[in-house]
Amino acid sequence: MNILIISYAFPPDMNSQAQHVYGLYRTLSKFANVDVLTSEKNNKIDDKNIFYSNLGKLHRINNNTNAVKNDGISVIKKNNKIYKLKSCLIPDSVIDWYKEAINYYEKSINKPYDLVIGIATPYTDLLIANKISRKIKKSFKKECKMILVYADPWYGEHSIRKSKLRKLVEIRMETKILKKANKIYMVTNNAKKFYINNYPFIKDKVDYYYLGHNFLPSETKLIQHNNKVKTINYYGTIQSVHRNPYIFFEALDDSKYVGNLKVNLYLTQHISHQKIIDKINESKNLKQIISIKSAVPYKDMIKLAQKCDYNLIFGNSSNLQIPGKLFDYIGLKSNIIYISNNQNSEIEQILKNYNSIIVDNQKKEIKQMFDSIMEDKISLSINENVCKEMYRDECYKKIANYIKNKNI
Repeated sequence: MNILIISYAFPPDMNSQAQHVYGLYRTLSKFANVDVLTSEKNNKIDDKNIFYSNLGKLHRINNNTNAVKNDGISVIKKNNKIYKLKSCLIPDSVIDWYKEAINYYEKSINKPYDLVIGIATPYTDLLIANKISRKIKKSFKKECKMILVYADPWYGEHSIRKSKLRKLVEIRMETKILKKANKIYMVTNNAKKFYINNYPFIKDKVDYYYLGHNFLPSETKLIQHNNKVKTINYYGTIQSVHRNPYIFFEALDDSKYVGNLKVNLYLTQHISHQKIIDKINESKNLKQIISIKSAVPYKDMIKLAQKCDYNLIFGNSSNLQIPGKLFDYIGLKSNIIYISNNQNSEIEQILKNYNSIIVDNQKKEIKQMFDSIMEDKISLSINENVCKEMYRDECYKKIANYIKNKNI
């Protein structure tokens, strides 16, 4: 069986989406011949099954601009014309990769795959998967099945303001590829229900599975932290339409936490982080408690996540998503703080089973949590069974068994 995975994100990218796709690649490779078509990276994995296509023209231009630095730390992206233009593109900012990926397949791969898997986000990956599966059918006169995997939902996505006309165009695009898909997977049960409600015709071919982690439960150990200064780490993008960190900062802005709590923010390049920097610099207390640092590669993030006392997650305003890093933290058997932004019973149930700290995004509750951490009043006992349940191979059984049993 020959499988091609289409994913813009893939290692050595440092995001959790890339690690999810890498885990899926490793799992399916145990019983099939799997290739991955991904976008160009600064470095490459030495693997003959991984194909790196050139970036689109807009991204090549944009990558030549320098990030603005604050105190020597690169945390924000220059707000240039290309950056603004990309936010207007349909279906997303990497549609300029579409032509590059198709051309690369035709010139450098050109295999008659039995199955093509498109990973979203970005949603452009789904369009590429659809186009390549059609090309295989036309060029090789054989049926090529297609699976769509939604890391993030396309329908109802609200990180970009969309006109009614754009929404209508995107709904028609998505409806078309959903009808052509043989199977559809969401990464939350909430998203599965949401899509069935909005696209009833997919009811019999949609399912869900969790992203999972890549750490063998038998190889990770519980680490006991007895530090006087308690460290709390956060990695990724902290300020967007999805999260509200300012209540957390307001609760932390207290002299009693200076010298007792240390918060490290490892931030990706994003224009909105300037407001975070300004907020911290305005406060004498926050400047002593919070350190802002540039994002680190995935492997370094894992090391940092193991060493700190707590790993922080800000709840998403949408209940259709679960942060991929949550599964990494579970796999590492680390202590987790979850700031609930909008009630999400699905993610909270996972965290309750794991035995993490869950607190509403309210100043009083967050301060009570800080006080308990500072005074060593929190005693966590990690549920290691959840670590096993969320291991990559366990989570990907649904998609792996479907492919095996359907004899694609």
